[in-house]
Amino acid sequence: MNSVHNLSESLKNPAFKYSVEGFTVKNIFPDVTSPNINETYYVVAENPSGMMVSPPSIIGPLTDYTPMTQSTLQSLVFAGTSELLGFLIPILAVFAAYLTYGKDRASGVLESVLKRPVTRGSLIASRFTSNVISIFAAVGLSMIIADIIIFHYFGMYLSITFDLYFVWQYLVEGVAFLALVYMFSHLARSQGALLGAAIAVFVVMDLFWSIIPIAILSALRISSSSTTYIWTSIGFDYASPSGYSYLIQTMFTGKFGIISSQIINPSEFGIVAPVLIIAGILWMIVPFTISFFLAKYRD
Repeated sequence: MNSVHNLSESLKNPAFKYSVEGFTVKNIFPDVTSPNINETYYVVAENPSGMMVSPPSIIGPLTDYTPMTQSTLQSLVFAGTSELLGFLIPILAVFAAYLTYGKDRASGVLESVLKRPVTRGSLIASRFTSNVISIFAAVGLSMIIADIIIFHYFGMYLSITFDLYFVWQYLVEGVAFLALVYMFSHLARSQGALLGAAIAVFVVMDLFWSIIPIAILSALRISSSSTTYIWTSIGFDYASPSGYSYLIQTMFTGKFGIISSQIINPSEFGIVAPVLIIAGILWMIVPFTISFFLAKYRD
């Protein structure tokens, strides 16, 4: 296909249609810019000798619409949901842990429950499991609703791989905060101390966690474009459940940074699926294992 001309000349009896395959677009004339999107064009296909090989075909009016791709769609989902779910899921986990276990533990209500034929281990395990199920249901339902809305507007669903990672990242974030509050339930000596600890965990490790690394690295005068800055920031992301979701986003989009994103190769910085999965499992298991041990052998 050699050229595209503005429809400045009238076309008479465009009565033929041809299916042409195996061609490449060599050039477009004139250049199509934003003011041209509502104009009508016709296509002239010529062979290398300059001979017309098919009658002119009308195309247009043109639009600036770009077909949606999985990559673009995934970036839109991250941009639209990361901050919202990154706030709601941890706060759901923190208060679910406090209201269903921590409060009873600090107030002594669990002692009356333990007079029944139930062990400390089975009690904490059953309540923790019910909390995990509620978090999984919340994240899974939000993913299903998001997929339905996306299909309605864009005519395509998110990939299964993306859906699984999306649910996984917020499940890890929610369960990790849940387990942390369970752990502090066995360290705090009163309801007030426990509630204060739970709020502190949420504020520091979720609400302000994206700002803390930036503040520290800026104070150390480390350039945001340096490799040291990226490695250190990634270390901070691994050090908090709220940072875990940013690592998943970087793996999918290749964009790193909250305020001014830069393009990186995630695998060069250790952001690969096996490492992320292991880190997620550790964030869910380690705090709960500590709280389970304290409940069963210390209390």
